Amino acid sequence: MPEGRIRRALKSSPIAWIKRHPRAALAIYGVLLIANWIIIGEVNFGRKIWGEGYMADTAHARELVLDAPGLPVRELPLRYWVASRGDLTDPDHPPALLLHGSPGAAVGFMASAENPGLVGELERLDRAVIWVDLPGFASEIDPTREFTSYSADAYADVMLAVLDELGVERAHVVGWSNGGAVGLRMIEADPDRIATLTLLASVGVQETEGSGSYLFEHAKYAFGQVTLGAAGYLVPPVGWVAPTAETRAFLANFQQTDQRAMRPIMETLDTPTLILHGRHDFLTPAWGAELHHEIMPTSRLVMLGGSHFIPMLQAKDAAAVMEGFFTRHDRAGVEPITTYEDRAPNVDRAGVARAIAWVGGHIRWTPWWVLVPLIALLARWRPELATVLVAMYVGRVDLDIGVALLGLFAGRLARRRTPFDRRRLPVGWIGTAAWTALSVFIVFMLEQDTFPWRLGPDDAALRFGAIGFVAYLVVLTTLLHVLRSLLRRPGRQRLLAQWTHLRSHEHWPSWVMYVPVIPIWVGHAFKPGGVLAFTAANPGIPDGGGITGESKSHILRALGGDPRVLAHELIEAGPTTGERAAAALRAIESRPDLGGYPVILKPDTGERGSDVRLARTPGDVAPFFEQVREDAVVQRFDPGPAEFGVLWIRHPDAIGRDPGAGEPAGSIFAITEKRFPEVVGDGARTLGELILAHPRGRAQAEILFARFGARTRETIPEGERVRFTNAGNHMQGSSFHDGSQLITPILERAIDAVAGGFADERGRGLDFGRFDVRCPSGEHLARGEGLTIIELNGVLGEATIHYDPDRSALFAWGVLQAQWKRLYEVGEARIAAGAK
Repeated sequence: MPEGRIRRALKSSPIAWIKRHPRAALAIYGVLLIANWIIIGEVNFGRKIWGEGYMADTAHARELVLDAPGLPVRELPLRYWVASRGDLTDPDHPPALLLHGSPGAAVGFMASAENPGLVGELERLDRAVIWVDLPGFASEIDPTREFTSYSADAYADVMLAVLDELGVERAHVVGWSNGGAVGLRMIEADPDRIATLTLLASVGVQETEGSGSYLFEHAKYAFGQVTLGAAGYLVPPVGWVAPTAETRAFLANFQQTDQRAMRPIMETLDTPTLILHGRHDFLTPAWGAELHHEIMPTSRLVMLGGSHFIPMLQAKDAAAVMEGFFTRHDRAGVEPITTYEDRAPNVDRAGVARAIAWVGGHIRWTPWWVLVPLIALLARWRPELATVLVAMYVGRVDLDIGVALLGLFAGRLARRRTPFDRRRLPVGWIGTAAWTALSVFIVFMLEQDTFPWRLGPDDAALRFGAIGFVAYLVVLTTLLHVLRSLLRRPGRQRLLAQWTHLRSHEHWPSWVMYVPVIPIWVGHAFKPGGVLAFTAANPGIPDGGGITGESKSHILRALGGDPRVLAHELIEAGPTTGERAAAALRAIESRPDLGGYPVILKPDTGERGSDVRLARTPGDVAPFFEQVREDAVVQRFDPGPAEFGVLWIRHPDAIGRDPGAGEPAGSIFAITEKRFPEVVGDGARTLGELILAHPRGRAQAEILFARFGARTRETIPEGERVRFTNAGNHMQGSSFHDGSQLITPILERAIDAVAGGFADERGRGLDFGRFDVRCPSGEHLARGEGLTIIELNGVLGEATIHYDPDRSALFAWGVLQAQWKRLYEVGEARIAAGAK
């Protein structure tokens, strides 16, 4: 995509448009909200938009008015259906009473042209069937009516009253999902009226409800009542569906039903019970059905291979099992069968698949208050990975969706904010919550059997082992990351930055860049000095010639005899911050060679330009020493404006003679030209926005935002230039380019002379070093004129031309290999001369 189109895409954002046109946005919101209320009214007050076709088979529905005292639906017509080839009141052939779940409606049992459904299959087997919409659900005559109770025990009273009105003495009760709780309550209220109970993909004891915690589950339902109920009227996209009577009914049904009461009912049950469940049920767990079978003394468990929607997708198989069960117990007193018939046994798992199942088994019995912080910690570290793993265990019904979302949301909020994040209230929190829910849903759907391109963790682990499972995690985490980033402009900028990091080797991790050097290290393991032979070079620099922790002040003192070396002052660690800042201020004021302000402040042993500061005024000094507590250096500032890195290496045969005397002792291996990117203000955008719009700034946004701090929120005046960094380090914002064309005999003699002047208390000894120099221009450098030396890096001072973004990774690897070969040659020559 051309750069211009990328910029235009980044500028196009709904949020940006709302900021520019707040009144228009408010007007559009108001129109949508009013239209939404009208539609909600049409849906809730008679469903006039869709007419009689809203509910299937309403033409065959019957109405029943219950007038028994104490019922939550007194004097309210209920809609019910009957499929019967005989008499409902025949005591020798009781009808089946089908109770739907929540959310849901009786339509879930109904027949259609394509699928006869559970009703059609049972009727085909000559069984009379009754199915009713529970109060508050789907096909009521007045869905705006509030009821005194939506609980399972209240519904049980209603269903017993329905049987009374229809003259049914005994019935085979089938409870699907939450309807199972209604059936259990019916048995508790009047056990003689219930011939049998079928728990069809049903709920049961408290431990199988979501998190297993009554407190957490009912807090979750209360939250749902607020967000999907009252708040839904304020959000047009949600209001089309959420704030309807059915929403109120199903949330109230969950909220008012206490599953803790189910265990004592199930443990003392005398009624013959059939537990019919799907092995792959993602709403009510299969392990829960097995637990219920253990608890209920009169139960038979038949495990099918389906999911939660057995009445729709496996109606024929389910009806055949039910009818045999009904026929056996049409007359009371027949001994129940209590076997477990597993028609969909678990696949034998090994390796990673077994480990996944083992972890899931422990998750399901771990308290929610332990799981939430663990999920949050993982989400704070790797949010996409946490989402994939969490959704995986939600799909396995080992982890409650509420626990999962709460942990993920908390972890995302606790993440360290980056330049690409916006989490200000309320939009930021709402967006985080929405994406958390959406991302879990996406992964959950991708793992379902019904999805054409199913990406199941068990499939990946079973077929391909650990490699397959890791590939599954990589694919889905990458997908989530890309989708989330595409939704918002800062996210799209993040993708561009990450694409830069991926394609440009200058941003690759150091271990990737040094892979081609490994054979060189291994090859020297069997030579004199071994792998560390290179540390014999630079005997004048402690700690292995500058392999780690070399002191900048020590090296500058060793070079101090050369006027081209910038003056400096060492401020030692130890005194208080104020005392150290005062010492630095005294040095700046009393030493003319430091040049006054501005001056450079940096750690004495800093790496990669970290914590380097340009102090323009006395007020900039104290903040530096508050941050840097170790030894520090105050150094004269040279404005350059050009800066270069010059890597000089001694010839092995020159060991024992000083550079600068007669024949050149060494040569320049490489020159790096350091460029300092900058942005130009336009009077409209903030510094942060300018950084994110700059290709290099975007790639190093986190470093730059940390450096500029609050200034990133300031609007930069038109024409004002802001340089990313004054430190010649590509990790701090500068870019490195190959300047080898600047190598000349004059420059080599000049650098040779500087290297020859290197001496400390142990004598002369510089073999390998990168000089960081400033001068007016590249032409001055080539002529050896106007050079000032900022610092010298020892044996680990890279050539740095391998960071050139205009060169290939192959070029970079070739440079590193050549550099290390030369370094080992010098080190081995020093060892041969007696060095350690």
